[in-house]
Amino acid sequence: LDNTQLKQLGAERAKLLILGSDDDGANLQTALNAREIWDSTNGSDDYGPTCLVQIRDGRFLTLLYERLKGEGEFADSRIRTINVYQNAARIMFGRNFLEPKPIKPGDATRVNLYVFGFGAMGEEVVLQAARIAHFANEKPLRIRVIDENAARLADRFRLRYPAFDQIAEIEFFPNAFEDADVLEILKARASEDDWETMAVLCGDDSTQNLSLAFSLHEHFRDTRTRVVSYLDADWSFLEGESALLDGQKPLRFGLYDGIRGWRINAVEKMDELAQAVHINYLRTRKSTNMAHPQLPEKLWASIDPLLKAS
Repeated sequence: LDNTQLKQLGAERAKLLILGSDDDGANLQTALNAREIWDSTNGSDDYGPTCLVQIRDGRFLTLLYERLKGEGEFADSRIRTINVYQNAARIMFGRNFLEPKPIKPGDATRVNLYVFGFGAMGEEVVLQAARIAHFANEKPLRIRVIDENAARLADRFRLRYPAFDQIAEIEFFPNAFEDADVLEILKARASEDDWETMAVLCGDDSTQNLSLAFSLHEHFRDTRTRVVSYLDADWSFLEGESALLDGQKPLRFGLYDGIRGWRINAVEKMDELAQAVHINYLRTRKSTNMAHPQLPEKLWASIDPLLKAS
């Protein structure tokens, strides 16, 4: 967004700006433009809005952190970075461990990770898996990526992460998700003794992911394979008994799972906590009117906004 568009949106009155496109540079430039509009309208001494900026590229993020801590146009504590894809991948692996049982020193167990789709979500799943897959038996994680554009995506990935093969074994299959030949290869590898396997479906189409999840449950029936599907909408109905598949609930994760864990987005919870503190303060002061059930809310509403924020 340019300055004209930001002014039309009322950037000079904003309290929070979230820049969440997949273009890191555009997100950062828009945040800087918004800060410039605020400062020119309200003065640089006024703290103004916090900008949550989506930055996916790790190298760019490292450079940005150095500039934000330094001096100059990027040195602004009001600009904070987020990566919703990385956040979702972390939560997914926090709920679905790569190894269902702890792997001990000397164990022969190894872990397969099959990733279907290598867009923004698929790449973050692979990176997060590599961060956490350090097993006590020192055997590396084996990753297989299935994507019709795998050849091009693999070249770009290896260019950005040239040392990745030192951490995990990774192989790319330039095939459609439900390619019968590829599925047979994957099933054969998942059927090998001492292998634990997880398949994560990261396509852009949630309906396709869900359909493939049911197919893979059937295809990998005789193997120790867990299937986790990325769904970008509210698919909570899958938790019901009607969605059970052979006695198993489909495992799922979403882009905004756990979003209340973000400190800046927990405003409502922070308000509830502050109001509770205020009510306790009134009770401690032995207010004579606390018996009235609506009084704490009215008293809270009458407080100066700056005091509420503090």
